[in-house]
Amino acid sequence: MRRSGILFVSVFGGIRALNGGNMVLKNKNIILVPLRSEHLERSRQWVNDRSLWPLILRSGHVSKTDQRKWYRNIQKDPQKLVFAICHGPERRHVGNTGFYERNDIHRRAKFWIFLGDKDFWGQGVGSIAARMMLDYGFRCLNFEKIYLEVSVQNVRAIRLYRKYGFRREGILRKHYRIRGKWFDAYVMSLFRKKFKAH
Repeated sequence: MRRSGILFVSVFGGIRALNGGNMVLKNKNIILVPLRSEHLERSRQWVNDRSLWPLILRSGHVSKTDQRKWYRNIQKDPQKLVFAICHGPERRHVGNTGFYERNDIHRRAKFWIFLGDKDFWGQGVGSIAARMMLDYGFRCLNFEKIYLEVSVQNVRAIRLYRKYGFRREGILRKHYRIRGKWFDAYVMSLFRKKFKAH
């Protein structure tokens, strides 16, 4: 089905997704596919970039064993849905995004997105991928509320979230300790009626 320029394609088999099948989300040059094992090493290299830790709220090195455990966890956990962000006809893996803490009773989930390939920073890829996920969450998964945590230092991400209608609910002071320093995080939320699907 197609909504707001996004093609939602149900792909059954392979990795188990929350809706009972796998979803592939397509929009022009960007496609979101369920995270697979071939995406793990590239993802691990991105999150091990220490210069990014204060921005993405990471606090330590991720080993190959850690990464495999995380992957097994998201496959088993019905509250988690994770996509690889791929670009172009060659489907170059440039980042990851997903929903955690999905709750169908309260119709909410925690959103996150990470564009790890710096060659694609500033090109609108993260913005489009975020819109695709938010559109999917509200229109297909029937969420009423999507929320997130973001480092107060991550000005680029905060600007993106505000673009789509997220607003601050509060601040978590000294909530993350990264390389011996304390960092604050904003809690932001977006409700279905406030979603600005540009």
